[in-house]
Amino acid sequence: MLIKNKIETQMATSRIYIDEKKKTSKGRVTIYCLIHIDNKTIKINTGVSVALERWDKEKERIKGTDKNTIDENMIIDKCLSVINEIFVRYRLQHRVLTADLLLKEYNNPTLYIDFYAYMDKKILERVRTKEIGAVSGTHQRVLLNKLKKFKSSLSFAEIDMKFIIAFRNWCRITENNSVNTIQKTLGYFRAYLNIAKREEIISVNPFDNIQLKRIDVQRVYLTEIQLNKLTDLYKSGEIADNLQKTVRHFLFMCYTGIRISDFKRLKRDNVQENTLKFIPHKTNSKKRLELHIPLIEQAKKLIHDESSESDFLFDSITEQKMNEQLKSIMAIAGIKKAVTNHSARHTFASLFLEKTSDIATLQKILGHSDIKETMLYVHISNKKIDNQMTNFGNLLNS
Repeated sequence: MLIKNKIETQMATSRIYIDEKKKTSKGRVTIYCLIHIDNKTIKINTGVSVALERWDKEKERIKGTDKNTIDENMIIDKCLSVINEIFVRYRLQHRVLTADLLLKEYNNPTLYIDFYAYMDKKILERVRTKEIGAVSGTHQRVLLNKLKKFKSSLSFAEIDMKFIIAFRNWCRITENNSVNTIQKTLGYFRAYLNIAKREEIISVNPFDNIQLKRIDVQRVYLTEIQLNKLTDLYKSGEIADNLQKTVRHFLFMCYTGIRISDFKRLKRDNVQENTLKFIPHKTNSKKRLELHIPLIEQAKKLIHDESSESDFLFDSITEQKMNEQLKSIMAIAGIKKAVTNHSARHTFASLFLEKTSDIATLQKILGHSDIKETMLYVHISNKKIDNQMTNFGNLLNS
């Protein structure tokens, strides 16, 4: 039995539907919303059932004034209201509403209206599927909490250029964040809006009209002398076992240039013919090409020293714990730098270029798709400038 139209737009129509032929053992029939859209018919269960004699065909509601009847009629109203809200929103945004999109939005409407609910779900999904690491997930949840502090609730419709600028100013003035911190925060914000755009939840990302300036960050790396100091400390065996292990892991990354995320995933079968072979794990990698990094003798010795009893090449600790221990290690070694696990990659890149000047090869080792990424690791010391000028002078005089 079809009841007259409740909602009608240029895109779709929706009706209340009950099938009198399909009764439960108690003689009740289920009330549905029947939607015609995208040349398809969707039947959505309202969750309400009724005895036929209690159904009012004229008012299209259940007969009665008791509390249960009022509540059941409100559920029907809510079902129609949600569908209508979806219709209107897509029409106002000039977006095409398909049957699949309608079902997704209806079944989980808060994710398509409430940005916080959406971002929270996406962070969990990305960590679970290992699209991002746990540490990166934690950093992105910091953004989520910061946004909630700025505004307790936030719908997609409220996010525009004016909101983003106000949030940026709040970070600078109220939170006293540095320029780099603000840019990184806005970068995460933009990323999740881009994901929402790809999933057709929004049609335009407000960040498309806002330029985020790239800030050059001072990359912390070890000089050759400092690396030798750390190597000597490791060989001495005079530090606690847990620190000794962390030094070993840090040095291995200094000798190979791999990221901590890749280091933690290395297994025995990643070593083939004295070469590390693995597919790098990075969020924005579109071409997941296998990297081949020949192992120098120093790196092979560290693998031997580890003597891992598991399938993993190294028994690694968390990134946070490693960074904490590196502070103690650098103090013992007399190295006055704010070294983190990622400093190992910078160290490798800096020393490799200093010794070889081969940017093309470094690009392949680091797995960069764009040579501009590799150029950011170029550090030319004053000593090297002096040496090169001396060589230049000698050539002129010869």
